[in-house]
Amino acid sequence: MQRALALYAMPISDRVTDDAAAPDTVTSDDGSAEDVHPFRALVAERVLSVRQRIARALDRAGRAQPVTIVAVTKTHGPEAVEAAWAAGIADVGENKVQEAEEKRSRVQAPVRWHLIGHLQRNKAAAASAFDLVHGMDSVRLANALEVAGRDAQRVI
Repeated sequence: MQRALALYAMPISDRVTDDAAAPDTVTSDDGSAEDVHPFRALVAERVLSVRQRIARALDRAGRAQPVTIVAVTKTHGPEAVEAAWAAGIADVGENKVQEAEEKRSRVQAPVRWHLIGHLQRNKAAAASAFDLVHGMDSVRLANALEVAGRDAQRVI
């Protein structure tokens, strides 16, 4: 059961979102505004399903700690982030620095950005734009992240 829990989440917080506070549009590639409501319904349905699966897994394991869902939005546009936020998800994961940078500039929701997956040492400085880095897989990368954090005057 321990392994099944690790597939979904990390213990942290539970947040309720006021959907009215979430933006109605995001800026598309051509600069026009795109409605995010149709995508919101689909994401909200999936988030509910995942929350129910997590609750059942916690119940089976006899645990009650809070769980944070990290919505991975790779290959999806900024509307996925806005829809996740509207569904109560405050944490978003991206595995490509460049994709995250482009997306962040078009997202209004104040989500916590996670860098997931492998990070190349030469992109360590870009990691300072993320709230959490998950893919530290070598001492050399750890050292590069330490230097980048020092330069950015924050812990990475």
